Amino acid sequence: MNEVAVAYGYPLTDVGCYIQPIEHNRACNLEFDLFYNPENPVETKMVHDLYYKAAEVLMSQGAFFSRPYGKLSEMVYNKAADYAGTLRRVKKIVDPNNVMNPGKLCF
Repeated sequence: MNEVAVAYGYPLTDVGCYIQPIEHNRACNLEFDLFYNPENPVETKMVHDLYYKAAEVLMSQGAFFSRPYGKLSEMVYNKAADYAGTLRRVKKIVDPNNVMNPGKLCF
């Protein structure tokens, strides 16, 4: 995240980071916050682009995204065909008529 932030001119002192050990410290949940002024279109675009580039870099290094949304969900589901298939099977079991959020997951 730091390398991508620097490449986009984002101040490292503004990158928020939350880390929570899980599974008896065998893995961890890691979240980043990128603070910006949503009323500044230049700053908004920079953080938007930084966010997706960081996601690409982190995925290429083996990161797992547990709650992907928007364009990020497309990146995650396209890379994880087995995961997307499992989601489809579970969705079909719990929502056979496809009335709960149709089109909101990876299908």
